[in-house]
Amino acid sequence: GNDFQIKTKDSLADTGMQAIYKQVDSITSLPVSFKTGFKIKVKGDAEIASDDYYVQFKTNTGSGYGEGYYEETVGFDIVKGYESNTMPFILKNNAVDSFVLEEGNYSDRVSGDDTTNPLPSFVGHEISNMFFFKNRLGFLSNDNIILSESGLGTLDENGNSVFNFSRTSVSSLLDSDPIDVSVASSRVTNLKSAKGFQENLIIFSENGQFVLKGGDILTPRTVSITPVTNFDANGQVEPIPLGAYLYFPFNRSGFTGVREYTVNASTDVYDSTEITEHIPAFIPENILAFAGTSAEDALAVVSVSEDNAAYVYRFFFNGQKKLLSSWFKFTFDGNIRGLSFNKSIMNVVLCRNNQTHLLEMPLISNLKDTGVNHNTYLDMRRSVSVAAGATTIDLSSFYTPTDNEIKVYTTDGALIPSTNSGATVTLTNGALSSTDATNV
Repeated sequence: GNDFQIKTKDSLADTGMQAIYKQVDSITSLPVSFKTGFKIKVKGDAEIASDDYYVQFKTNTGSGYGEGYYEETVGFDIVKGYESNTMPFILKNNAVDSFVLEEGNYSDRVSGDDTTNPLPSFVGHEISNMFFFKNRLGFLSNDNIILSESGLGTLDENGNSVFNFSRTSVSSLLDSDPIDVSVASSRVTNLKSAKGFQENLIIFSENGQFVLKGGDILTPRTVSITPVTNFDANGQVEPIPLGAYLYFPFNRSGFTGVREYTVNASTDVYDSTEITEHIPAFIPENILAFAGTSAEDALAVVSVSEDNAAYVYRFFFNGQKKLLSSWFKFTFDGNIRGLSFNKSIMNVVLCRNNQTHLLEMPLISNLKDTGVNHNTYLDMRRSVSVAAGATTIDLSSFYTPTDNEIKVYTTDGALIPSTNSGATVTLTNGALSSTDATNV
């Protein structure tokens, strides 16, 4: 287990025999027959450490001693990989309405050492966000952007996706190799989010925006990062790409503002317009949720300071001219815990009376109830079938009794006078004359 020195002497001016120990100057100095598993360092230029690499011998039979070949491997006594429980986890849909949370499958280093193939810069630091861009998994950490090896479809022997953040060879730089670059800025820069936008990656910090470019094929040789604008941004929520624009919120003296970000395709100049300039004290600070949809040209903002309200922005472009730019507010009977869009439907996770509800709110113009030419305006509405002759409606299968008043309408929009005690609704005028599918 201890280090030692070894040298050879022979009658051919010490050139007829060579001892191999720890390292050689050239791979041509290695024998064609050896023992499987023998590993050694191949040292290149004596003045340059970055061209050193390691090889391991494998016989043609896969074991024992004999003729074979050398393949690149990792160096001696180094940390090869990561602690998986400190890396981002994977939420996998393994069946209908079933998900499993599991550790990610991250590849260990397979070549080089801490000089020629160091661990990615996020090791030992917090990962602030993650994204996908041009078939690479990306992490943001402090002022660094780290992109995995190209090809997220790589599978291991068990059929699981593998994410690799280290070079597979240090003897040559491959176009598919991981990318690890930092932004150049005179200001302290903590990167918060990244969005693919018009073939480039726009990266947001709390006080500026950067663009990552890489040509048609993103490689370690072609990648570049350029600061483009210096707008303040709220680092707690993700920017939203909608059509030809990016939208992001920012903090302003106790309130929230929102900017519309775009690039001029002919001049490649990035610029931003504030879409809350005419309502500077309308949206409270401390953003809880920020979502949007291009199907209805709408954004929605929810604040922790007023979590029973959704501030909605509707806009309309005719060519390059914006014809509509309006803000309004929806107030809910409960506390919003999450909000998102599914095309024209706004989905809201609402806590109310110690229950959690998943609500959908259509933003479609001229919305009509199914099969009729009108819309019944009821919050938290449900459809139930009531038998002919019934004088009461039992809602206990889905309704927890509260002090809220319940309204009953027929499918043709007629209000049925009623009172409710808990989950039981009593029809004031007695039994229905026929079976009705009723909205309550």
